[in-house]
Amino acid sequence: MELAEHTGNLVTGVNSNNWYVVKPVFENEMVDFIHSVASSTTEEQASEVDRDGNIKEENLNSRSSSVCWINDLQVYEILMEVMEKVNDNIWQYNITGIESLQYTIYREDKNQHYSWHIDPIYHKDLNTPCRKVSCSVLLSDPEDFEGGEFEFMSIDLGSQTSSSFQPRFFNKKGHGLFFPSQAYHRVKPVTKGVRRSLVCWFTGPRP
Repeated sequence: MELAEHTGNLVTGVNSNNWYVVKPVFENEMVDFIHSVASSTTEEQASEVDRDGNIKEENLNSRSSSVCWINDLQVYEILMEVMEKVNDNIWQYNITGIESLQYTIYREDKNQHYSWHIDPIYHKDLNTPCRKVSCSVLLSDPEDFEGGEFEFMSIDLGSQTSSSFQPRFFNKKGHGLFFPSQAYHRVKPVTKGVRRSLVCWFTGPRP
């Protein structure tokens, strides 16, 4: 397990332990299996949602990528097992579930990317679980693409200046990045090749 090492704090909008964690999640055989499952599902243009869960008007300057959705029990079980270990050691959030898995594709044409955003959705139904921890698992070899860097927004509390930084260690196929869903993050434009990842959100009751 690798913890964040940087001089500022993640911009989350809440007071929490703002570490990120990078852990091996999938072996190559499982990565190949996920690619196979994704290849048999329908690919669609990625959309954005607001904090209430409503789909926003398409804005390719903000988000440009393709996605498909995976619902496979074996993959869910692996992710939940890793999440339990991470959560017990770091945040100790009340995690009760996981949303559908988003297989995301960033291609070099049109410099596909996802600009600064956060992940929480607060449904009008107060009994609906909310996103607490986000995870992105790299499914491509780093040699298969250029650009597409994952970055957090960081703020220096002394000078009140913000900057971006790239998580250390998150550069191997099958490795997962876990972080509070309220942390601002982005994926920079892919300039060559194709970047594939599996994104998921772990949920629990509202505080």
